[in-house]
Amino acid sequence: MTDMTLYAPPIIFDRNAHRVPFLVRVADLMWCGAGLSCFQALPSRDGVIIPTAVYTVTLPLIHSVGLFDPGHEAIGEDFHHLLKCYFGTHGRLAIESIPSPASQCNVMSSLSGVRGWIYSHHARYVQALRHMWGCLDTGYAVQQWRKLGTKRKGTITRTRKMSHTELELRLSQYQQHGDQGVKLTLRNAVLFTRIFEAHFLPIHLFLVIICSGVYSSIPHPQVQCRILTMSFDFTAILRGLSYMIMIGYFAICYERYHRVCVQARAAEMKRAGLFEELKGDFTFRDRLNPVNYLDYVIFPVAGTMYGSVALLHAAFAHFWTDRLNYKVSAKPTRVVASLLDAREV
Repeated sequence: MTDMTLYAPPIIFDRNAHRVPFLVRVADLMWCGAGLSCFQALPSRDGVIIPTAVYTVTLPLIHSVGLFDPGHEAIGEDFHHLLKCYFGTHGRLAIESIPSPASQCNVMSSLSGVRGWIYSHHARYVQALRHMWGCLDTGYAVQQWRKLGTKRKGTITRTRKMSHTELELRLSQYQQHGDQGVKLTLRNAVLFTRIFEAHFLPIHLFLVIICSGVYSSIPHPQVQCRILTMSFDFTAILRGLSYMIMIGYFAICYERYHRVCVQARAAEMKRAGLFEELKGDFTFRDRLNPVNYLDYVIFPVAGTMYGSVALLHAAFAHFWTDRLNYKVSAKPTRVVASLLDAREV
């Protein structure tokens, strides 16, 4: 099983979060928190870790599941490849958390002023739509899950011209996972719970809040139902408690996580002699500054804009097409000082 392992580190937005608009920073805080919710200090046989942006797989694993999918259905590449590896190994995939956070940049516009502020929000929504377009993987997961428990001979296909030895090796790697797999397992239930959290819960929560609010505001409902009223009141209390627990988690746990990650990267840059050159690319969060905690208060606003609305947009768009015009942001580059001096000369 050592070769059949997917490694997933958490992520951290610690480079330019202090230069992006409020809602963009908060949306990425939530994205980071979603990835941390899957983190496991100790490997668990029944646990499932959803990689966010960064993951590593071994060559034997890639070959045994038939390489990467290049089609439009694999736009959620990290999530999609996890599902492909999971079902390709019949649920026996080993997933390990790597305690080495991957430093990320927030999406931002290169423009300044009001136009830059508007375009930064637009760029983040385009990115959110691309993320939520990956809800195509729900259907893919159900399709692959239905195949568990059935014998599938000849599933190893030649993606390129392979020698007889290579084909035998790949067949042996495939056969070590077993022939069938089991549909009803605790790990499969955990996997689909993760899928529900990613692809259903944002819309579900959004619609429940709107519908319950509208129903409660009607002065004389057409149907008086005591149980329904009690359910609304009880779930409203649960949502309020969940919101307070989430704020407590970010205010205590995430703040410490962010501080440790930034300090570790700053120490590495100092050892490499690059800190002075990159000192503007560190987002430090002052735990004594109350403004930082406003980020967590507006979670519902950012979550609605870049979570619920984007997912609803993607879900409706799938009625017409499963293809998206894939757009990615320009990546920051390091300009060498000697090159700048040469240009000035």
